[in-house]
Amino acid sequence: MKIAAYGVVLKLAGAFVGLVADKRLTACMTKTADVVFSSLKLAGTGAACFWILAAIVSCLAGRL
Repeated sequence: MKIAAYGVVLKLAGAFVGLVADKRLTACMTKTADVVFSSLKLAGTGAACFWILAAIVSCLAGRL
């Protein structure tokens, strides 16, 4: 949740700063938010792999 909140805050800040600041600063904030969302996807993929592995191990342990 915190990673998603950071991404949303950066996107909103980039939108508000874009009204008064240079385009390069706005682009930097937007790209940073994109990296935060990419790390959120990576964390989600890692969590999914962990749960799949835990399910496989528990199924195999039940058969022993």
